[in-house]
Amino acid sequence: MQKFFGALTDLATHPVGRWAAAGASLRYFGIFACDYFLPMYFLRNFPAFRAEFAVFYSLIVLFGGFTSALVGGLICDKFGKGKPMTKAWVAIIGNLLAWPMFTAAVLCTGNFWFSLTMVIGKYLFGEPWKSPAITMIQNTTKPNKFGNIVSAYQFAYIMSGCLSTVLFGAVLNYFKCAESAVAIGRILAGFCTVAYLGSSAAFYMAGRNYTAITTKTKFKFWGRGEPLGPNDPVWAY
Repeated sequence: MQKFFGALTDLATHPVGRWAAAGASLRYFGIFACDYFLPMYFLRNFPAFRAEFAVFYSLIVLFGGFTSALVGGLICDKFGKGKPMTKAWVAIIGNLLAWPMFTAAVLCTGNFWFSLTMVIGKYLFGEPWKSPAITMIQNTTKPNKFGNIVSAYQFAYIMSGCLSTVLFGAVLNYFKCAESAVAIGRILAGFCTVAYLGSSAAFYMAGRNYTAITTKTKFKFWGRGEPLGPNDPVWAY
């Protein structure tokens, strides 16, 4: 238990790590809700398309998320040299592109193929954040601390995802709307709005702290901060 709480402390005191963990936790808050309840929405709303949904959704999850994550890493590698905020912007822009697509998928209930297309967009644009988040943590962490911080980071986002499914189920039960596709879609849209917008703000803060540490400048909410003075502490985690 001492090592466990030590890892959580290391994460909480690491400015990049704690904000990246907040961003990842919020994203997994939405991811678990989507993974568990999006199929319910489609099967309730489009019962005549069960076979089509099963085939296409499995392919979307398999290839869409992988492609998005791969492209996000490639963009950071190609365009991120000398631009520390690139990693954060990849995560933020992906979120802001995927968010309206997902909300359209679950709020526009009249056309199966339109909703499925929006889900494709959600996966293609919404999953490039994982590699940049881990890279920001790795590049600002001492090797002997990296394992602890990443372990705590993963624990945080998995617990957030589990909490999401419990809360979603509780909302369905409270309003007795588990048979209503419209209600499920609205709850999904609400959960994922919190996830996408909240994580965008958290990844932005992670990027600002990452910029300050890697350029040895003072933290600044926007733009490049002033260089550290002789009496300013050097951040080393």
